[in-house]
Amino acid sequence: MCAAVPCLFLLLLFLSFVVASLSSSTRFLFLFLFLPRFLPFTLLLFSARSVYERGLDADPRAPALWIKYAEMEMKHRQINHARNIYDRAVTLLPRVDTFWYKFTYMEEKLENIAGARAVFERWMDWHPEPQAWNSYINMELRYSQTDRVRLQVCVCVPVSVCVSVCVCVSFGVHVV
Repeated sequence: MCAAVPCLFLLLLFLSFVVASLSSSTRFLFLFLFLPRFLPFTLLLFSARSVYERGLDADPRAPALWIKYAEMEMKHRQINHARNIYDRAVTLLPRVDTFWYKFTYMEEKLENIAGARAVFERWMDWHPEPQAWNSYINMELRYSQTDRVRLQVCVCVPVSVCVSVCVCVSFGVHVV
């Protein structure tokens, strides 16, 4: 531990010079996006979480900050923390597809198919882009759950310049 103290001191000294040379707007991003990357390597995971949480308090609508925070937790095998972070992110910013894709990917990699399915079903309530529906269908087909696959075909017919009528039909896909 004694050998780590001089390295930590030199790292903090270097970072203070870097931060001082940045403009105020880039200094803000640097502090909350790049500084926590160095903290876990010095066994200060709690401090890294604190920095990320303060960054989220300052700017809760920064997708990059949410993603870096969740990736840091996954890297250190803190899966429940990463789940909580993604859950908070998709609750606050449900229209950011990147959160949903990363959340379902994480659940699928952990072989928690029921969790991935639950995340996809939450996402589908927001009526995302067709690519999201395709991802959901492909996941169900990967795990041979053809009875769960549902296609939703929406046809939008423009009635006038400002108004369109959308008709949605749901049906099951039978794969033999």
